[in-house]
Amino acid sequence: MVVTTSWQRNGSMRSASRLLEVVQRRKQLTVKEMTEATGLSRGTVTNLVDQLVNLNVLTKSAGPGDHVGRRPQVISLGRAAGVLVGVELGFYAIAIAVEPPDGPMLEIRVPYDHRIVENPFSKTLGEAVDLAADALRDAGIGGTEIRGIGLAIPAPVDHTTGTVLSRDALRGWPPIAPHDEFASQLASALGIRDAIPALLGNDAQLGAWGTYCSRTAPEPAELVPGRGTAGRNKLMFIKASEAIRVGFVNNGAPDWGCSFPSGDFSHQAVQLGAA
Repeated sequence: MVVTTSWQRNGSMRSASRLLEVVQRRKQLTVKEMTEATGLSRGTVTNLVDQLVNLNVLTKSAGPGDHVGRRPQVISLGRAAGVLVGVELGFYAIAIAVEPPDGPMLEIRVPYDHRIVENPFSKTLGEAVDLAADALRDAGIGGTEIRGIGLAIPAPVDHTTGTVLSRDALRGWPPIAPHDEFASQLASALGIRDAIPALLGNDAQLGAWGTYCSRTAPEPAELVPGRGTAGRNKLMFIKASEAIRVGFVNNGAPDWGCSFPSGDFSHQAVQLGAA
């Protein structure tokens, strides 16, 4: 999540990003809990929270009513934090997920008429754009509220350049960046001029990272640099469809491997029935 404000110039951006990551994972927590989870001082957290509340990126509300004494305020994401849109172009279906900061996630899954390899690129992308645009309109979300798009595809991806490394699974797709094309078409469908930031990833790698981030909130030590606990911040995700792909999270971050197709077993020979 990226929030552009003037106070980034004074070196607070990294601290704010860490704080927002904690709020995004925990959904609601107090200033005391944020201090413990981020390793930042209470004064720094209080100052950042106040600034982000003024920008409507965060909101404050009264804590649980069964608290003894004065109820602590809980912090959660505000509307200005923006909306995230996730899109998976699978072998057999398109999946759309829209996550507003102050409401439940909206998920849609629609099967193709044919497998993805049998559909023209323009048709597949056009269907995905239409589904995403309809979902956003139905949820009353304007295009200017979108802060980012993640596009997952069943093919190896160089995440540093956003390029597809192998088109064997996507025969007939033109040599363009599909996430940029999707973002451009969605912006046009929603009638906005500003470019929408977009990320392209292999479905297994993004599945691994999404699964890791959606787990039960981690212990505070896991989110503080240098205080992670071995084993708690590792995850392996197996995607089994027409191909078998594996995604990894290591030390609390996506592990892309030493070569970008790492974890893709599409062309590995296996012996059925072997022990």
